[in-house]
Amino acid sequence: MWKRCVVKAKVSLLLLIFASVLKSSHLRPPEPLLMRLFDPLLKQLHSKSKSCKFLLYTVSVIGPVSESHHFNVYRPAHVPPGCAVFILLENNSEKSIFTTSKVDSLATELQSVGWSVVSRSINIPQAMNRRLSRFPKILPGYFFPHSTIVLYHDVKLSPMLLDKDAYTVANTLLRDGASFGIVQHERSDSLAHEIENIELAATKRRLVDSLRSLQLQWLQLFSLLSSSEQMHAGVEGRLKASRIKGRKNSALFERVWLEEYLSGSDRDQIAFYSAFARMQLEIEYLFPCNKYHRSGQYRSKYDKKTTLNIHCSLSSLLQTARVELAKLDSSQSTQRHTR
Repeated sequence: MWKRCVVKAKVSLLLLIFASVLKSSHLRPPEPLLMRLFDPLLKQLHSKSKSCKFLLYTVSVIGPVSESHHFNVYRPAHVPPGCAVFILLENNSEKSIFTTSKVDSLATELQSVGWSVVSRSINIPQAMNRRLSRFPKILPGYFFPHSTIVLYHDVKLSPMLLDKDAYTVANTLLRDGASFGIVQHERSDSLAHEIENIELAATKRRLVDSLRSLQLQWLQLFSLLSSSEQMHAGVEGRLKASRIKGRKNSALFERVWLEEYLSGSDRDQIAFYSAFARMQLEIEYLFPCNKYHRSGQYRSKYDKKTTLNIHCSLSSLLQTARVELAKLDSSQSTQRHTR
């Protein structure tokens, strides 16, 4: 009897060890150190996500080296209370009364028009402001895991979204059940052309944290490993929608995008090219567009589930969203009158 008990105990111990090894082998590595600056905000962000099936968000890092001067405050249209989230970080590594007062004033103004502001002060090299702001942009599922659909927009797009229904814009981006929706770059027909445009822009303002040689080395490597279609998959990152929940969510693509972003270029739209290639995205059908012949829906050969929409232009996308909203309003009006 006691021998049977000993055997059972040994088997149980072996099973426990095996389960522990199996669990540890599936652990995801800890998050990048820079990304952990958001840790104090995660509880707030996750709480908001639980209350919002659809969520609109943007992010800005305020400091001497930032893009905060581009921002114009606007009232988010047709978004439920608490579901328009502005992540506002003050980098005080070069502390000044002006910067602090600017952040306080901006937060107050944003809240007065309906934004839910989640903020904190940080202390990192100013040249890392852009890179820090890209974590919420690229990885919405990490910051808003309980929402179904999220829409990100760059602060520079604020005037264009002034009177737009954010939910309709997101659904237009994700048409035909796509996992992820974005707009093609209107001025770059290839990766090489996009790097040229970035270099031209860099002559007008301070470079962030990469060198021209790094960009060119990356282009040479990518050219060797990628197809012609992948070399021309250019997008602009000012507006994008992600499907957070469901079988066809965007999580895998966005994790791959973040990996590529952290491995080299300081420009997320450059890293997008290699994420596109790694996911083996291939065109399923084209959208109507008279430029570059790449706008359409793509499906991943890697996981078969991930689908990506690349839209023709920002203006045509917003016009389509306006038409869709008008149809919805007309349908609801008809229903009210037939009751």
